[in-house]
Amino acid sequence: NGFIGPDFIGTILTDPEVNFSIGDLESRLETEDFEQVTNRIDADSQSEIDIEVVRADIAALLDEQAPTAPVETTEEVAQDISDQINQVLLVVNMLLILAGFIALLSIAIALSLSVFERTREIGLMRAVGTTRPRLRRTIRWEGAIIAVFGAFIGVVLGLGVGVVSSSRIPEELVTIVAVPWLGIIALVVQAMIAGLISAVFPAWRAGRMNVLEAISHD
Repeated sequence: NGFIGPDFIGTILTDPEVNFSIGDLESRLETEDFEQVTNRIDADSQSEIDIEVVRADIAALLDEQAPTAPVETTEEVAQDISDQINQVLLVVNMLLILAGFIALLSIAIALSLSVFERTREIGLMRAVGTTRPRLRRTIRWEGAIIAVFGAFIGVVLGLGVGVVSSSRIPEELVTIVAVPWLGIIALVVQAMIAGLISAVFPAWRAGRMNVLEAISHD
């Protein structure tokens, strides 16, 4: 069971990460009270150490006093953390989809109210020669502008919160902060398309107005 090596580290309660042997671990378990033991194995690829054997030895030592304590390699710990982050991101993405649907509905409602409030103005535009297709395009682009403006604000706030949050995470978990510019550009383009789609009904409603009725509208 001798000394495993400088790349094998263990953490017991508030103890700093220290190197220790299997025998040292056993003595710690016999003399110290603890709630959880986390062990990480990061053996060099050229090492002759059999990680599975070491895992079995440590698990045997923990079996009586801490049967639920995890015994993992650094790769497994990293994968566990990655899986947890992915689960959080999945929930966040679902909430984003819901928020996007609500935003599209809000744009459609806002434009419908805008068309109603500007009935007289729309009637005057039609009277001076504005065609129905041009009027519809105007309303649709209003929706696109609103959506792009909202996406821009969301990107700025999201980048700020992301950078600040990443700076608070230990360097062992996050080493660099990467900004997915292509993804952000794609998001803004999608927001513009979504704005155009949400404005279809208000634009259709504005285009079918009767000119004389619209002008006489109070």
